[in-house]
Amino acid sequence: MAIADVEQARVVQLLVNDLHATVGAGHDYLALNNAVRLRQFISDAQTYFQRVVEDTQQDIHDGFVDTAWPRCPRHAHPLWFRDGSWWCERDDLRVAPLGELATNSAANGPLRQTEPGPARA
Repeated sequence: MAIADVEQARVVQLLVNDLHATVGAGHDYLALNNAVRLRQFISDAQTYFQRVVEDTQQDIHDGFVDTAWPRCPRHAHPLWFRDGSWWCERDDLRVAPLGELATNSAANGPLRQTEPGPARA
């Protein structure tokens, strides 16, 4: 089944929210370009979201916009996206759902979300 327009719009909007909250405006096109390009090749929504986020993160790193984007509020490393959220891999903590980094930024005080992640094989 093809990726619907609403799914493309949703992943782009959520990524743009996180981009604006962290590196500011001016990089929206990266999320949109990845969403449009990957839509041609991926039909599963969960895989599509994952790849659009990963490719956008890689573009931010490769373009030297921020080589640790998005930065973990607890450490100096980047957060990684899985299961619909940004995660601190070092502590295996879910930091924020996609699109909600502004609610958990280091500027807003200590990390509020401290759920341990699911056991991984």
